[in-house]
Amino acid sequence: MKAIRIILIFFLAWVVVFVTAYTASGLDNNSEEGMSVASYAVTFDFEDVTSKVKGIGEKTSIGILEDFSCEGSHSLKVESRVSGEDGCEIDLTDDWELMNGFDFEVSVNVYHASSSPQLFRIVAYTKDGDGERFNAIAEKVVMPNFWKKVVTGFAPRFSEPVEKFSLMLLFPLDADFTYYVDEVKILSSDMVETPGVVLKNDFEENTGSWQPRGEPVSIETTDKVAHGGKKSLCIRGRQSGWQGAQIDVKETMEVGKSYDIEVWVYQETGEGQPITLTMQRKYSSDKETHYDTIVWQKTIPSGAWTKLAGSYTVKPGEKVEELLFYIESSNVLLDFYIDDVVMIDKTVPKFEPEWEIPNLKDVYQNNFKMGVAIPYKVLINPLEMEMVEKHFNSITAENEMKPESLLTGLGQYKFSVADEYVNFAQEKGIGVRGHTLVWHSQTPFWFFEDEEGNLVSKEVLLERMEKYIHDVVGHFAGKVYAWDVVNEAIDPHQPDGFRRSKWYEIIGPEYIEYAFRFAHEADPNAKLFYNDYNTFESKKMKFIYNTICDLKQKGIPVDGIGMQLHIGIGTNLKQVEKAIALFSSIPGIEIHATEIDMSIYADQSSNFDSPPYKALVTQGKKFEELFEILKRYDDTVTNVTFWGLKDDYSWKSQTRNDWPLLFDKDYQSKYAYWGIVEPRVVPVIP
Repeated sequence: MKAIRIILIFFLAWVVVFVTAYTASGLDNNSEEGMSVASYAVTFDFEDVTSKVKGIGEKTSIGILEDFSCEGSHSLKVESRVSGEDGCEIDLTDDWELMNGFDFEVSVNVYHASSSPQLFRIVAYTKDGDGERFNAIAEKVVMPNFWKKVVTGFAPRFSEPVEKFSLMLLFPLDADFTYYVDEVKILSSDMVETPGVVLKNDFEENTGSWQPRGEPVSIETTDKVAHGGKKSLCIRGRQSGWQGAQIDVKETMEVGKSYDIEVWVYQETGEGQPITLTMQRKYSSDKETHYDTIVWQKTIPSGAWTKLAGSYTVKPGEKVEELLFYIESSNVLLDFYIDDVVMIDKTVPKFEPEWEIPNLKDVYQNNFKMGVAIPYKVLINPLEMEMVEKHFNSITAENEMKPESLLTGLGQYKFSVADEYVNFAQEKGIGVRGHTLVWHSQTPFWFFEDEEGNLVSKEVLLERMEKYIHDVVGHFAGKVYAWDVVNEAIDPHQPDGFRRSKWYEIIGPEYIEYAFRFAHEADPNAKLFYNDYNTFESKKMKFIYNTICDLKQKGIPVDGIGMQLHIGIGTNLKQVEKAIALFSSIPGIEIHATEIDMSIYADQSSNFDSPPYKALVTQGKKFEELFEILKRYDDTVTNVTFWGLKDDYSWKSQTRNDWPLLFDKDYQSKYAYWGIVEPRVVPVIP
């Protein structure tokens, strides 16, 4: 009769029983059947009418629609809304005791009849001893004419008495359209199947395969504190910093693969304490055991569960003899607790890329090329390259076309990897930006030295530069449409404005002129750019402007300026526009925004475990503002390139957690993406 099913796993018989929502909602958590929250799994499939789902709003109408669904043959139709606050809700009041204090996953499939993208929101509504609360637990932009699965986690916490608890399913922006809901699932954390999980310990039943690390350390499960569920693992009796808890992952982690590792840690000393995650490894070729730090001395506050997260790659090409993951503390007497340990194979995607969302290159086809810089691991990943092909019509090799990647010796090159980039691009009709020819960094030191290790003469270095540029640019002639010829040559702290690189030290500032001449000789049809960071800082901006004007006056074949635009949510974009306006005033100059990313941090000291909602929304608004500027100058701005495909591949995520790009690690669009595609769906900053 009801479209909701609860799976009950009985402790004694392990019998799975399917009951209707009406019956299940009346179950007592302490019933003689012994229902465990670990088995909580509720599904609304709308194959039948259910009283648990109600409309929100005086005129809102809900009903079961036949022959239109995400799965099965029916869905829930919601129509006649008057405002964005109208919609439907699922009443879970009868289950509050069972759910209180535990972690759950909610998934909802939605479809809407609007002609434009819409923001979908899941709100947890609670009315209990603490009053009335509306907590948005998920927001996702949903395209018209596509079913979209929205997934989120939530952890309900209640104070008695509980009058009502429900999940509201809303489209808050507009009300003049009908929407549909199907396959709503609420699962306890133990029932969630995360793709790629190779290890999961919640310590609800036992210690798993964990062992004490060192004597007289002891480990045991305890119900004193817990992050999820009712138990955690307690580590006591430590007398040295290296002691703690360990688990053998030799058979869990595969050689050559990368893994995300998460551990929740708790301590109650009254002050912050350092915790370190380490991998102890030994390969068949090793004489000694190695200790690889995953998270180094993260301060864990007292009395609060804190997540430690890092990644680890098992070095390829070796036979593993020992691989132990362990948790330690430099406070040798510290007792601590761990819970919800997870290891996830990063090669297994949690979600497919959103193929239904607008292609970036099409959105901006009348403005400029849309580009992305990618490392080689993206190039050999078919799923990610399909995503590149969908959104971008220009690519840059992140490192594989830099001198240290191409040079194997003087006049000797390894072009095979770079050729793969070019071949892929030609096959797909994508342009290639070459990055970079002359740079103070990532150029082999021996390029500037003779056989005795002394710096070569000006004449010798010019000969080497000429041959290198002729060989490289000539190799890719007709296949690379633009080159960053000289990279980061300006230093505003120097009296003449030039960085004191080996190029400058040996040749002098005129090395810039020579580099452009040599590049033009090698491929007269390629666009040639000077590329730099912080191009909008006042002093540096003036040095760059004067340098390019001087080069143009001398007849040097400079076609454009590359503005890297590694910025943050606190960057003054008025200054960025000032720089674009100034560079655009140089006759015959194009501008490429060559390396765009935007940190979610407004300072240098913060380090978030997960991205704050407000920061992500602010980032979306900031990207909107940036692209409005770029569009105003699209007569001179001819290329916009993002430095990375998704957050976890960004160089900014290597030093601290950051989320600077348009797509998250699971290939999902962020507010950053929507800020430049459909800004109206980005929420108002709270």
